[in-house]
Amino acid sequence: MTAATAPTTNLRPDVQAAGPAIPMTRLVEVELRKMIDTRAGRWLLISVAGLVALVLAVVVATTNQPDDRSFSTLAQIAQFPVSVLLPILGVLAATSEWNQRTVLGTFSLVPRRGRSLQAKVLAALVLATVAYVVAMLFAAIASGLAGLFTTVDQDWSLGWSNAGETLVYQWLSMLLGVALGTVFLSSGLAIVLYFALPMIWGGIVDSFKSLADVQLWADVNTSWARLVMEDPMNGEWWARVGTTTLVWVVLPLGLGAWRVLRKEVD
Repeated sequence: MTAATAPTTNLRPDVQAAGPAIPMTRLVEVELRKMIDTRAGRWLLISVAGLVALVLAVVVATTNQPDDRSFSTLAQIAQFPVSVLLPILGVLAATSEWNQRTVLGTFSLVPRRGRSLQAKVLAALVLATVAYVVAMLFAAIASGLAGLFTTVDQDWSLGWSNAGETLVYQWLSMLLGVALGTVFLSSGLAIVLYFALPMIWGGIVDSFKSLADVQLWADVNTSWARLVMEDPMNGEWWARVGTTTLVWVVLPLGLGAWRVLRKEVD
């Protein structure tokens, strides 16, 4: 009687069982759900929407100047709360799994960690785009209501270049949150540093006149802020935005990606 022999293969059992890679669109959808379907995510989105509505209501109710009630001005005002608070969701997208110790399940389903991180970045950009559009709708509603209480024709003009630059500003703000999250992998620390680091750096460069030129090229509150102003961007300002993005987003995100790819899962 001969003993039965098991078939041999060069592949590991887990690789054999694995099917085709999960499509990136599905990974992005899952990451969006992670950001929105949590209590913290929902309340943060509600808070952002409520703050945008409140700020617009205050502006419309307290100013009588046509320029202050124009659609372009209200659109600029509406984007500010979004750019300040929404990146917190970018931080949480990069850190929550590590804080809650669920990252092992994620990497079991998506063994290539780089694809998981890429999905988080794309999901953050999608959410920032949706928030940008919603804020624009809020500004349009506020502008329409403002036109009901004045005899002056409402100014609805909005340059496409300015609208696109504002969207870029929202993307960069969101990516800053994701980058800091991947570097520190701690929600509390990354959120604190997201607010503190630009202020600390801005205070340092303001204190030394010799750093005035550096501020134009490496300060998010200076170069990125130009994107939401009505003044047109030129080549030099785009270069400043690019340099600032390299310092505050690309380098930290690269460092964070290296850490995520190599960090041992507890």
